[in-house]
Amino acid sequence: KESKQSDLFCTVHRKIREDSDMAQDSLQCLAQLASMHGPVFPDEGAQVSYLAHLVEGLLSMINGIEIEDSEAMGISNIISNLITMFPRTCLTALPSDLFTSFINCLTLLTCSFGRSAALEEVLDKDDMVYMEAYDKLLESWLTLVQDEEHFPRGCFVQPAIQVFNSYIQCHLAAPDGTRNLSVNGISSHEEEEINELQEDDRELFCDQLSSIGMLGRVAADHCIPLLTNLLEDRVTRLHGQLQSTQQHLMATSDPESMDRKVLDDLYEDIHWLILVSGYVLADDCQGETPLIPSEVMEFSIKHSTEVDINTTLQILGSPGEKASSIPGCNRTDSVIRLLSAVLRTSEVESRATRASLTGLLSPQMGKDIMWFLRRWAKTYLLVDEKLYEQISIPLITAFGADTEGAQWIVGYLLEKVINNLSVWSSEPGLANDTVELLVTLVEKRERANIVVQCEGWWSLAKQFASRSPPLHLLSSPVQRTLMKALVLGGFAHMDSDAKQQYWAEVLHPLQQRFLNLINQENFAQISQQEAVKQEIIATLEALCGIAEATQIDNVVQLFSFLMDFLSSCIGLMEVYSNTPETINLIIEVFVEVAHKQICYLGEFVVSGPLNVLKIYWCVSPPQAEYSELVEALLSSQRDAVIYQRLADAFNKLTASSSPPTMDRKQKVAFLKSLEEFVSNVGGLLCVK
Repeated sequence: KESKQSDLFCTVHRKIREDSDMAQDSLQCLAQLASMHGPVFPDEGAQVSYLAHLVEGLLSMINGIEIEDSEAMGISNIISNLITMFPRTCLTALPSDLFTSFINCLTLLTCSFGRSAALEEVLDKDDMVYMEAYDKLLESWLTLVQDEEHFPRGCFVQPAIQVFNSYIQCHLAAPDGTRNLSVNGISSHEEEEINELQEDDRELFCDQLSSIGMLGRVAADHCIPLLTNLLEDRVTRLHGQLQSTQQHLMATSDPESMDRKVLDDLYEDIHWLILVSGYVLADDCQGETPLIPSEVMEFSIKHSTEVDINTTLQILGSPGEKASSIPGCNRTDSVIRLLSAVLRTSEVESRATRASLTGLLSPQMGKDIMWFLRRWAKTYLLVDEKLYEQISIPLITAFGADTEGAQWIVGYLLEKVINNLSVWSSEPGLANDTVELLVTLVEKRERANIVVQCEGWWSLAKQFASRSPPLHLLSSPVQRTLMKALVLGGFAHMDSDAKQQYWAEVLHPLQQRFLNLINQENFAQISQQEAVKQEIIATLEALCGIAEATQIDNVVQLFSFLMDFLSSCIGLMEVYSNTPETINLIIEVFVEVAHKQICYLGEFVVSGPLNVLKIYWCVSPPQAEYSELVEALLSSQRDAVIYQRLADAFNKLTASSSPPTMDRKQKVAFLKSLEEFVSNVGGLLCVK
């Protein structure tokens, strides 16, 4: 009966597909039929038979027609339901020729929708029907390849190659790709718009990139060498183009006459190649140690007998040279060679800055390089062979603990970070990605132990502590993250004298400057001067950074350092009661301390956050800040009974009035309630 229904709807759809409204209704019915599961099927055989019938109907409906815009989403929903709602055993029980036809159809549709989605972007359409349909099909691929052990071995390799090639082609400029080709005389966005849109590609297309990255691993033999070749080619061309542009600029009196199109096309190509490479080589695992993907590891192991380790290391350690100019370059590990191509991109960028060509560079490319290197470092740098059943000799030789390769690359990355912070301090996005890479280098103790042996690390710490240019020009969030990195580095392995010297150079100047400023007799009078406010704000940002660097083995030391500041911060709230942005930042310091440190502390009574609540209600900044502080205090409680008592007390405290709208009389009444609250629950915040 169900099979006849699906036949009926497939037939109906072919008849009425010219009418877009009716076509969408019929496709919706088919999508519902494709999601049937549960007791409606008496046994698995009936379910397999139903699925086979549905797939045959779908293929006959699609074959030989040119899909309309209005059908794209409906068809992708049907396919998505077939793949997600039916058990793997049903899909694998399909007749092999029918399963092959289904996968071939999915492959062709994915490539076709991908090309149409790229076209929608070029034409700047409001309704991105193909983009939505393409995303849906890529999700379906991700579901399939994540369960690939259920399917015939290697059955997804050729489809993965086709979808991957198609994606790359849509994102590269001609002649290798189809990006920016004019359509019926209409070319793509103006360049300014492209740059504006590029900022969010990482976030905007992260789901697409995850699926493409996974397909790239399934067909690693094809995709990793392809990415390497394309990136090496683009970087060689970029190097040549920068040189010829430099000569052009020296020969002309009108720099504006220079055509940047070639450079911009190269930057856009490199942008997408680096993003895809990052997603192929590594996962973004929040809060846990990311592992080298098994497909990448197996690919490296499979070819390791063909690899000359010394040549591989030579290419890795020579980012200033073209890889193809090094003898024996074809006998290198492909995974390391792809990293080397990104390092080569980084080196071309660094040399251009040293040649005063920064104005010709793309900050977006700089961001992409930092993002890739951070993602790569988390997964590959000091790779721990104990975490893997099998390990690639080239990877462990190049990046394992106690290897020259690991020490060299840590030094190279640190030098790159320092160069970026000097050259790109006015680009907040790039500076932020740069300090995030620095945090990655020091957040794990084993990596930090190598970092602190580099001279550059110590000079960076001194420069930042003394607020020397250009580091003092960095935006506040970047300075905060840089402080976090410098504090994390301070807990690396050093002898006691070196450690004492380090803290004296990093934390002591911060404390001294702050105390010298607030202890001046006329501080209240000078507190609103711009230079004084900037100094206070810089200190508060640094305190947030210190709190963010909290780990279980450094919490006591950092908490005792911060406590001196916290008591002074309460006084600052009164001084800056008419400056909401400063008040918010002071509260943020308390929120960070409460959020990051209370959960670790032993027998400390944390009175600071409670004291700040008292003053908070006097100055009444946004309710959200108060809620965040309360949430931080509550989330630190492991004991369910204490958590509930605290939550009830806070609810009772705020039930009667909304502080930001209170008049003076209400505030006085509220402060009386707050005094009672503090005396009642203060003891509960002593974490046992």
